[in-house]
Amino acid sequence: MKPDMIHVGLHKTGSTFFQQEVFPRVDKYIVSDEGFCGHPYKDQVLNDGCKREVLIHGLQDVFGSDMKIFLGLREPVGWKQSLYNQYVKEGGFKSFDAWDSDLFTKGYDDMKYLESLVCDCFDDVFVYWFDEFVTDKNHLIHRFCPWLGVPMVDFDDIRYNSSWGSYKLVTGRLRSYCWFGSRRILEWLP
Repeated sequence: MKPDMIHVGLHKTGSTFFQQEVFPRVDKYIVSDEGFCGHPYKDQVLNDGCKREVLIHGLQDVFGSDMKIFLGLREPVGWKQSLYNQYVKEGGFKSFDAWDSDLFTKGYDDMKYLESLVCDCFDDVFVYWFDEFVTDKNHLIHRFCPWLGVPMVDFDDIRYNSSWGSYKLVTGRLRSYCWFGSRRILEWLP
């Protein structure tokens, strides 16, 4: 069965909120996976821009260019910081600079290129920016529902995946570093 819409991501653009609070409340068949835009880390499968193109073109080949696509984008600097925060929450301990140079795929943060790629492959793309999601979620949902062809949904304004401040990031890195048993802990503490 062909879905009514595919949510292709991007990571850290409010996807969990949509997956938990909006998509279950609409009477449409929705497929949602941020992985359709690839993965930002070098050590992950399907991580770079070329592979991202393969994924997006693959969706086009399977579902056709008339598929409705829902795409969230985010300002690159804040997006990378949010990805880094998630990395630390999941047990990472490298500094931001070390993570950025060792793990982050260069060019993966080119939001305009991603938008262009998706819009070139599909005829009906709903693009939103994370800033709109944060500042006026209600307005975003009021734009989304008519685009999808569903009545306005009520939603709980719940914050998922809240970010960590600098103190919590340092303590999270320390915890992870100690967990992995390295004795070089003083090398990266500020």
